Amino acid sequence: MKIITRFAIFTTILLTMQSHHSVVAAEEKKGERQAAIHSTGEGPYYRLNLPVAIYQTAAHVDLRDVRVRNANGELVPHAWLQNESTTQEITSRLVDFFPITSTAGRNTKDTPSDLNDLSLEFKQNADGSLLRVRTKISADKRATKTDSIIDVSQIKGNLLQARFEVDENAEGLFPFSLDASDDLRHWYTISNEEQIAILKRPNGKIERLTSELYGKRAKFLRLRWHDAAATINIKSITIDSVIQNDVAAPLQWSTIIKSARCAENYCDYLLPANTPIDSLRINLNEANTLASIMVLGQLPPRGAEQYHYHRNPLHILRHKTRPQNDPASALVWLAQAVSYRLTQGDGEIRSENLAMDGGIYTHLRIQTEGEIGMLGKVAPSIQVGTMPRSLIFLGRGSAPYSLTWGAEVKQASALPLATLIPGYQPKQALAASDATVDIALKLSPTTNASKEPIALVHQEQTTKPEKKLWLWAALVVGLVLLGGMAWSLFKSMGKPE
Repeated sequence: MKIITRFAIFTTILLTMQSHHSVVAAEEKKGERQAAIHSTGEGPYYRLNLPVAIYQTAAHVDLRDVRVRNANGELVPHAWLQNESTTQEITSRLVDFFPITSTAGRNTKDTPSDLNDLSLEFKQNADGSLLRVRTKISADKRATKTDSIIDVSQIKGNLLQARFEVDENAEGLFPFSLDASDDLRHWYTISNEEQIAILKRPNGKIERLTSELYGKRAKFLRLRWHDAAATINIKSITIDSVIQNDVAAPLQWSTIIKSARCAENYCDYLLPANTPIDSLRINLNEANTLASIMVLGQLPPRGAEQYHYHRNPLHILRHKTRPQNDPASALVWLAQAVSYRLTQGDGEIRSENLAMDGGIYTHLRIQTEGEIGMLGKVAPSIQVGTMPRSLIFLGRGSAPYSLTWGAEVKQASALPLATLIPGYQPKQALAASDATVDIALKLSPTTNASKEPIALVHQEQTTKPEKKLWLWAALVVGLVLLGGMAWSLFKSMGKPE
């Protein structure tokens, strides 16, 4: 009898524990979302750039709830490429540049091959720097109505921006394109819409003498003027670069965000939920509009999660000094600039995008020196850009792999990169195949986030209510049986043999 009673008690305990575990597992799955990962290449490591829209439905702003699974549903080890421990070393260097035959007025695709192939005009020194061999243009006419080759072969790391020094008396708009190459033969375009702009106004001078290089890595750049009549004499070029362990993924931009409300000298804008803001684009609706502005951000409520996974290096370069924030205010100073949209001749010049600090804010405020109407009768719209987080995962088990997120978790499952890739060194290039994931959710303001459908490859893995009730009922029955058996056992123990 005692043996049977003990066996019954043991069985009941096991059933109760299993029911409790099922209930807990069901609760952990609540809110989880899943999307298929499309992987290419042989692996075994794969690089995945996460769409920034994932922040709007993630359970934690640091994305600790992100998991990678294989076809059998097993967890696959992964590591973040950019994280809070990433260090950035920013350097600036004056570089050499050489005049070449102008391609102004020609389309890149229509440019003759002999103009694209510049390898015969230069030779490389032992350190890889350029030395001109064949001269078609006098060196005194440096960059005047000519294109230029910019030697960045001695630059370490990722190219951030080019800074130009031009003649002091220059004025006007000077549009150009930037191409990149490693061998002077094969070129790819970095940007077709660059501009040097110098406009004199009664209240001061507007200058745009920088060109963003978007973190590219290359040995040579080619500057091509769009119009032979709109060129400028460049006196020097300085390249800013950053040394980091991997190339950051390109910015992803939100949809157009209109102002939520405006007052006498400012407009407020609702931002996508829990999304780090790395760049800001201000879209002015009227031509010949100009105003000095200050950009402020409203922090999330106290107690909300805060996390900076990345800091835009251009923000560090362009905002070396910034005013102290008022501790009593929820508004944080982010940038100060001149916002403009001006017509000049046959062209138009717009203020460049503003580099932000990668913080998470609920609102952005654009504040003007004077009335907000200086930015036009219709309030400007904005777009925010975010640098996606990238992860590396080990292709364990069979494909297809899947990405899950959105469930409440106590701790992250990501490994240090050096653990995931044995022998990895911070500055070494990563050998990984490409992987992509589709999350059909637009990066939109907080107020619209709930209206945007989330089209996923699989349905949410939430437990159905009837299944939850059954599990809880099993748990309660098990506890009642356990209690009854324990009472019966204690009662029998009190009786004499």
